[in-house]
Amino acid sequence: MQGKEKIAVCQAVTQLVLADGQVRDAEWELLDRLAERLGLSPEERKRARQADAGGDARRLLADLGDEARATLLDELAAAAVVDGELGKSERQILTEVAEALGQDQAAVEAALTKARG
Repeated sequence: MQGKEKIAVCQAVTQLVLADGQVRDAEWELLDRLAERLGLSPEERKRARQADAGGDARRLLADLGDEARATLLDELAAAAVVDGELGKSERQILTEVAEALGQDQAAVEAALTKARG
């Protein structure tokens, strides 16, 4: 994944985390681990954290190549359940992104099952 793609993935996950209006410590920690795993620099992390809470995560898909697209739904699902709750807005984002990726609701459920371990 290239730098721009890594930032876009982190921004999409940040949008999902912000979607329910409550950001818990576990969600910030997940974002930090994701940024570290993707090897983002401090400047890239800052840009990724500046995601618009009301933004459309689907618009970020245009910046993603195959590798990033393949991991996005799993990353979003992990963020959606990390606080132990799956809010309506989080599920909606997952469904919209899956549709934009050409995947169905079964893919969303599989990603959520995987994320819950």
